[in-house]
Amino acid sequence: MTRTPHISKMTLPRRAKLRRLTPARAVAVPLLAASLAAIGGSANASPNLIQDPGFTPLSPSSVTVSSTVYTSLELGTWGSNTVTVPSWSSPGGNALNFVFLTSGATAYGNAGLFGLAQPSLIAPTPVAGNFVAADGSTSYSGAITQTLTDLTPNKAAALTFYWGVVQQSTATCGGNCTGTVGGQWQVSLGGPSQDTTLISNQATQTFSGWMESTMTFVPTSATETLQFLAVGSGAPSILLLNGDSLTQSISEPASWAITLAGLVGLGVLSRRRQRSAPPPAAA
Repeated sequence: MTRTPHISKMTLPRRAKLRRLTPARAVAVPLLAASLAAIGGSANASPNLIQDPGFTPLSPSSVTVSSTVYTSLELGTWGSNTVTVPSWSSPGGNALNFVFLTSGATAYGNAGLFGLAQPSLIAPTPVAGNFVAADGSTSYSGAITQTLTDLTPNKAAALTFYWGVVQQSTATCGGNCTGTVGGQWQVSLGGPSQDTTLISNQATQTFSGWMESTMTFVPTSATETLQFLAVGSGAPSILLLNGDSLTQSISEPASWAITLAGLVGLGVLSRRRQRSAPPPAAA
């Protein structure tokens, strides 16, 4: 008799058991995911409350004098020109506040040509964009201001900006720009002013280098005036300003509430799973 060969039974892998999506799990998991995304987004999304922080665009974009086109200009009204930057104000008159498009350019204003010493060291600026060059002399200084309207009262606001001290170039001041210079920015946001570090006895026709300054203010109103005033010493001291940013860290109660709801939901699911788990097999 011919025996039929024995064929062993193949053991197939067990299919993974799919867990049923209960109503509680269907709510808890998306809640937690959404809240974590919201918190992560809000932590990285503190907007700059300063409008036009790059001091651009200038209007008009240029002024032509004796066939020469100047794109770095004094703010305010002079001659037949009124030069402005959106959202910013300058008192005009004797206040010499210039906006430079490029550090190597010579600006033009009410008194004619206006240049800076060591322009090659000023470029590039720490933050891309234009920068302000303000005369710190008592007779020619005037605050640059902006009215902010989106502040959260009684909440700390962090102001960060880059600045430096330089002297007007000898070529544009009739050879009178000699001697040491110094100065600082005086900054306020509705309340008492704060000062940057004081630079003193800086060598003639030199640039201090760009420095970063951070100040904390607590506005008492949703609308406050941000003010930068150049205070200098020497003949003449020019204060530079670039890359200004003002932020407030705003808490998100709704995000935290959603997170709590998601965590509670997951906790309930965990306890249910423990209760429904079969008892361990006897040894």
